[in-house]
Amino acid sequence: MAPGEGATRSLGSLCVMRVLSEAPARRNLNRACNGTGHPYGCYFTASGEIVLFDRRYRPMFRLDRHGRVSADDPARWVGGIIGKCWFHDDSCSPRRNPEIRHRVSILAQRWQAAADGVDVPISELLPPAWIFNRKPPLAA
Repeated sequence: MAPGEGATRSLGSLCVMRVLSEAPARRNLNRACNGTGHPYGCYFTASGEIVLFDRRYRPMFRLDRHGRVSADDPARWVGGIIGKCWFHDDSCSPRRNPEIRHRVSILAQRWQAAADGVDVPISELLPPAWIFNRKPPLAA
């Protein structure tokens, strides 16, 4: 937690926040790995967030501009999108392609670990080099 961002919270409130944040994270990982909702891509936002989304474009996890990962509400509207990328398309979906299934499952597990508080290098969370298609962020 950065200075000035509620660093004086009591241990009790931190524990409550932790418990509340774990339930969506588990739900998202289950959705990501059950074969029906692998990570499909990510959004880049004007506020500096990277949001991992599923095939229905529902947010799964988000990486904020401070490097913190959290589970995201699948019903949340992601505003200020300035770019996006996809990890696969329908011709090579995870259901049909074991290599793609393995790659997106590993990516989902890394985001899950980071949401659970494990120290995962940001380079392992950012969109990998094997991305199917990119729409780069707009120039300022």
